[in-house]
Amino acid sequence: LYHIYGQTVILGAGLLKGNSLIIFPRLEIEKFMKDVAKFSATIFPGVPTLFNVMSKHKLADEIKYVSLKLVISGADMLPPEVADNFEKKFGKKICEGYGLSEASPVTHVNPPDRIKKGSFGIPLPSTYAGIYDPEKKMFLGPGEVGEVVVSGPQVMQGYLGMDNSDVFIHEAGRKWLRTGDLATMDQEGYFHFTERAKDIIKHKGFTVFPAEIEKVIYESDAVKEVSVVGVPDPVVGEKIVAAVVLKPDRSSEEVEKIRELCDKKLSEYKRPSEIVLVDEIPKSLVGKMLRRKVREIVQQKLSKQ
Repeated sequence: LYHIYGQTVILGAGLLKGNSLIIFPRLEIEKFMKDVAKFSATIFPGVPTLFNVMSKHKLADEIKYVSLKLVISGADMLPPEVADNFEKKFGKKICEGYGLSEASPVTHVNPPDRIKKGSFGIPLPSTYAGIYDPEKKMFLGPGEVGEVVVSGPQVMQGYLGMDNSDVFIHEAGRKWLRTGDLATMDQEGYFHFTERAKDIIKHKGFTVFPAEIEKVIYESDAVKEVSVVGVPDPVVGEKIVAAVVLKPDRSSEEVEKIRELCDKKLSEYKRPSEIVLVDEIPKSLVGKMLRRKVREIVQQKLSKQ
């Protein structure tokens, strides 16, 4: 409950609706999976890493979540493969949403009856959102990649005691918050996450999106988790490095198979320069991948090679 989503959406909205809240002091995966069924939970907000771990856990073939009416994903992009695996194991579709602390925190969500996989949905009522090009100072049309900007009653007024000139833009008679996230909007008004601007990899002069590479690597049934980062390199700008956690029953021989998968599915400039096996992917307390920590780990491993 230290996180704004826990305070506003889970605690605040839950109490307003008179819901009973099931709160876990810490995540113990087996107890968590059993208790969701034991207490007949109806709403389950989670993060992609949690859904991924649950789908691949030995209990996934035993537990039935009959009572669940709504499963919501946030905090990070939900890979379609993770959503598909969860649905296959538990028979429940995941409803992906989007937001940030500066917007209290939700701005988008998929309508539960019109879920579009690979999209974080449409703006909430009374919320405006667009795709903006800060260099051209203009809004972009469907299919064009730009920065997500949002405006609405839940958006903060600004950072206290700080210069907010780069935090907001003023267009079309509204004040818009710059999120720092890149996305596209389709013809139906659904938004599709591309990458956080700060996570983009510049490789050989090309712009490379880690999420695109991670999506391909997740197609391997040997992979438990993956995180792709850029590592500074004097020749190519940034080397593309994939940090991979294998499933317990798999060996390092899988690395070559993953490389072959990338060769088959990705353009040459998008293929990982290195595939590094790690024990785990560092995450925040809310389960969000910490790419900075991942970068430190792979740099240490590469320096020892």
